[in-house]
This record gives sequence, C-alpha cells and structure tokens, in this order.
Amino acid sequence: MTMLFTQGNFSHTWTALPSENPGVEWREGMVGGNGEEGYVTSGAPYDDTFIIQNMWFNFPSAHPRLIPPELPGQLDEARQAVLRLDDTWDIPQVLPDGSTRRRVRTFYYSFHPGMQLRLSMERRSERDYVRWTNYETAETGVRFTDEGGCWERTAFTSRADGMSVLRLRQSSAGEPLSVTLSIDPVSAMSKA
Repeated sequence: MTMLFTQGNFSHTWTALPSENPGVEWREGMVGGNGEEGYVTSGAPYDDTFIIQNMWFNFPSAHPRLIPPELPGQLDEARQAVLRLDDTWDIPQVLPDGSTRRRVRTFYYSFHPGMQLRLSMERRSERDYVRWTNYETAETGVRFTDEGGCWERTAFTSRADGMSVLRLRQSSAGEPLSVTLSIDPVSAMSKA
C-alpha cells in the first residue's frame, strides 16, 4: 500500500452515511469519476454508500464543461494550482469542432446526486482498516480484516464506457461474499 499512497491519499477512518435523515456526511467521502460522471463513496467497511453523480444533473456555472476534460494532460497542472492555492488557474478545453478555449476554473459544480447505492454486509469487528483514492488510476478502495479474512473492494469510473464499476471479492481466507445491495429513493437523500 505504500506505493499507492504516494499516488493519492488514504485514511484509517470513515464516516458512514445514515439511511435516514442524511446530512453532510457525504462530504467526508472519497470521490471517483471521469470528469462527467462518477460517485462519492463513504468507504464504511460493512455499510458502504455510493452516491452516483453526473455533471449534467446540475448546471450552475456560466462556463459549463461541454465535454469531459482531458485530465491526463492537465492533472499535474491542476494539482500544483491546488497546492499553491491558485484560484486564477484556468483550464484549456478542446471543443468538439477541434477549436480550443480557456474555461475559467470555478467552484460552482456542487453536489448533484442521481441515486444512492447501498452495500450492506454482516457487521463484525474490523481491524487494519484503510480506504484510499489513487489519483493516477482514479480508483477508490477499501480494505479491512475481520474473522472472515481480509476484504477488499475497489471502484472506478470508466471514461471509455461511461459507467462506474464496483469490484467486490470474497475474503483472502476464501469466505464467500454475502452482501445486500439496495438503492435509496431520491427523496431520502441529502439535500446539502
């Protein structure tokens, strides 16, 4: 895991999203996406939540992203601007006709959920918990150990396929995965 953390961030704690009366707990989640669609995940070991998002659900900016940004070429520049607290940084954007323009970077892309997927497993006593976001691969992950072995799940959003993928596996000790998947109604989701 050491190599992974040099390419992103990690945490040994999480904030679960409650199924009723959700507030702003989603702000503690890990983000994955491809520039147009993605998710926020709580990373809770036994009761994880994936809030599916798409930029077309909410258009508050005067400078909308017409197409997903070319992140590989802009990622280092974007990181450096964030580290410098440079709020004047703008983004080169190639338009569908091949012309280019500068898109002013804004903070107007707010929380815009589409649905909320919940993953529930039998609660046990976990240890050695870690969750991470890998900035190079745009993958998020969770790993923990309990009496059933070491469990790991990962997720990412494919730019080529336009979908988010969640990978669930049996434990390292071979214990089968027993999980319940459910979708929260939009009316039950956080409005903050």
